[in-house]
Amino acid sequence: NRTRELLQIYCVGDSVVGDKHARARREMLNGWRAVFEEDIRPLEEMQRGRNSTAFDGGAFSPVLDTATHHFHRWVAARYPYAA
Repeated sequence: NRTRELLQIYCVGDSVVGDKHARARREMLNGWRAVFEEDIRPLEEMQRGRNSTAFDGGAFSPVLDTATHHFHRWVAARYPYAA
């Protein structure tokens, strides 16, 4: 099992091009790169755990998963109307 992640970061206005904001763009990208690289091992370990026969599907955390839960409910409410 493999997952491919595509990350796109957008800048707006004059921060997109030119030398004026080049350093800020570079620092921002380096910061995000460091964060995402730190996440690789924990995510791989979670995937391994999800493939375990002991995994029962998990549960939503009322503190950490509110947005995910709302999104799933939103999708589920519209599912019968999908083509």
